[in-house]
Amino acid sequence: MSFFTNSRGWNVGRLLAAACLAAGLAASAHAADAEPRFLDVTAQGYSRWEFSGDDVVAFYTGGVQFDYLGYHLAADELRYNQATKVAEATGHVNLAFDSVNADCDQLTLDGIKGELRIPGALTGFLERPALAFTAAGGALLTFPPGETVEDLAQTRITLSGGVVVTGEHQSRLETDGLVFSGADSQIYTSGAFTLTADFGKPELGDSGTLDLSPITLRGASLTGIVSQDRGITSELITQADVSSPQLKLAGTQIVLRDTAAETGTPHTWEVEGSGNPLSGTLIQPKQTINFTAKTAVSASDAEGLISLNLQGAVEVLVNDMQLSAKQVLIARAKEGYSIAMPSGVSAAFDLSQYSGSSIKLSSNVESLLGK
Repeated sequence: MSFFTNSRGWNVGRLLAAACLAAGLAASAHAADAEPRFLDVTAQGYSRWEFSGDDVVAFYTGGVQFDYLGYHLAADELRYNQATKVAEATGHVNLAFDSVNADCDQLTLDGIKGELRIPGALTGFLERPALAFTAAGGALLTFPPGETVEDLAQTRITLSGGVVVTGEHQSRLETDGLVFSGADSQIYTSGAFTLTADFGKPELGDSGTLDLSPITLRGASLTGIVSQDRGITSELITQADVSSPQLKLAGTQIVLRDTAAETGTPHTWEVEGSGNPLSGTLIQPKQTINFTAKTAVSASDAEGLISLNLQGAVEVLVNDMQLSAKQVLIARAKEGYSIAMPSGVSAAFDLSQYSGSSIKLSSNVESLLGK
């Protein structure tokens, strides 16, 4: 049995009640009105209802707008099953809730299961922080079954297939799968990823500009924390490869932290890495410093690397000079970088290669730190 009408300004509960009364199903109408309201809808076109026993399916066409358990949606067409509480939207679909907005061609909302599925490509953005995203393979959003979604903290979002997330400083994260947990603001990839960011050429007063070309992070997986004001502020990378114009690191695991809030200075970062061994390169205009170690902790700001603390079976190679120690501290000096280490260091080098070099060797790490 089907029933047609123009549905402008009506909601599902009233329409179903009217249809059931017209069919002489007063008892079913009373039961439907007694249920919690899942869906409120308006449509600019024509709509129809199909009845099969106690099962009622409503179809809406033409500029459909509806609210579903806190989600605000617009679509060309809507199919809603009153018994299963499943809504299927198709054709220029827009989804909005809290700070999330997304566009796609089709989605299915199951209020009883607490699932929102997008089977195809989608684009969208997150207002806080300002992140845009696309996914070629679709998305799954889960929320507490039967509950109204009031904020992002109640949801978990999974993006699949050709995922790209972009943010400030031209940051771009590319991966095949991405999961965001609204409860703890954690984001992680389900496979290999590449993350790049470009801070441009900030002015440095009389010294001109500093070229901070793209910083690139690669690895087997990434776990990070998303903050509402600064985007992804910390990342844990496995099988990591970090590359910038000045510093390159490769190790089993690397943790990257945005320390701007702690230091009060924008674009300050701390990198902590480990490996068996961890390897890296510090690139300078006059020399290149290569090293291996078990662990490394570095601090950077807008002018570049501040310090690099290497520990555990450290090997440092500067041109033709090789240093071995348990700990080595490389720190920014007035000209180039100075190298400090505890006692017990062994070194091998050709003095003729270092006439006028800015490299400084110290047997006491504390002397370099001014303690």
